[in-house]
Amino acid sequence: MNWPVKLNGKLAWLAAVISSAQAAPTRQAYELYEDLSQRIDVQLQRLKEIIDTDVVAFNQLMSESGVPAIIAIATLPVKR
Repeated sequence: MNWPVKLNGKLAWLAAVISSAQAAPTRQAYELYEDLSQRIDVQLQRLKEIIDTDVVAFNQLMSESGVPAIIAIATLPVKR
């Protein structure tokens, strides 16, 4: 299968490239990092909204039906 590279893969690739260099990161590397960070923050915010709304509503429905709820264990940071 040929799946597109996701944000975490792009960030991991950037970290590997930067850590393998013997010089300071380039301006383009900093720009790519900022772009990826902003895009990841958007996705983290979307996930937080889902956990705060959809999962809460789902748990309410399950509670009313007598089924155990889903519990979000970790709190997700929105901004670094």
